Amino acid sequence: MHSYALTKTAVAIATLGCAVLWWTPPACGDETSLSTILDSHQLTDKTAALIQAFFARAKPEVEESANLLLDRLREGLAKKADPDLLLAGLDRRLQALIQARQILTEKSPGTHRGTGFENTVEVLTHALESGLPARLFDELLANQSYPYSQRVRAIIEAGERMHLAEVETSSIDRFMQECRERNLRRMETIRTAQLWIEKKQSGMEDHEIAEQLWPVRHAESLRNGRSGTDRNRSRRHRQSEPRFLR
Repeated sequence: MHSYALTKTAVAIATLGCAVLWWTPPACGDETSLSTILDSHQLTDKTAALIQAFFARAKPEVEESANLLLDRLREGLAKKADPDLLLAGLDRRLQALIQARQILTEKSPGTHRGTGFENTVEVLTHALESGLPARLFDELLANQSYPYSQRVRAIIEAGERMHLAEVETSSIDRFMQECRERNLRRMETIRTAQLWIEKKQSGMEDHEIAEQLWPVRHAESLRNGRSGTDRNRSRRHRQSEPRFLR
């Protein structure tokens, strides 16, 4: 029995050791490594072991997105969060990360996964973790020739900001689809979201803001008149801008 217990312990230590090595980049003293982060905080052996065990379990799921979990770990340790709350926060981030990768993979199977893919995984992970429903991204990411563009990421990021500002989900849905259909540039999307938040904080209702931004008949005329000549493209882009940006 004694020999069996020692063997079991050795296996557990070896498993955790592999996890730490996997999460440790080769560069000595790299602040992004799990071991460096843990060593820089005064943690009990039990807490450190629990964190290492979590990362060992997470390894097959995170792929190239390890930094998202390491960022969450640093945030929790900086706030001196209780170990249970820290681990719960790590698990929420992990579940959002898994869901984000699944959504993007399903929407664009076989698409080359490079920096754009990973950057979109990051913003989508944060949006899902903040509580935005996954269904909002179905139409946004559907039928996109390149769903990992800066414009798409800007829409997701803006939607999260609006959600945190307590804008209604239905209004965020409309906002995201309008930005997609009008092909707004990144800064136009971010500015529009910020203006929406400011209007809401001033006391306006979400539906009033939406109608000021995009009156229904104007939106319909835009959708029905997309295929103009090159001469009219600049004018159509001007029409597509939210009224607050004109």
